[in-house]
Amino acid sequence: MKKTKRCTMCGKKFELHDKFADLCFEKQVGYGSAHDGETLKLNLCCECFDRLADVLNLICKENIFR
Repeated sequence: MKKTKRCTMCGKKFELHDKFADLCFEKQVGYGSAHDGETLKLNLCCECFDRLADVLNLICKENIFR
């Protein structure tokens, strides 16, 4: 049985548009971070991606949107 994908932030089950948007990220953290060797894994629904991107854009010195 295939596991239902859920948003890491809000916990909701992915709907069709969330699956197509594919806002899932996985990155192993390298040397120099307090999280050396850990893997960051985010599965975001469209709404949570927008919220997170807006917050990141506010706290970054440069606009993250190109």
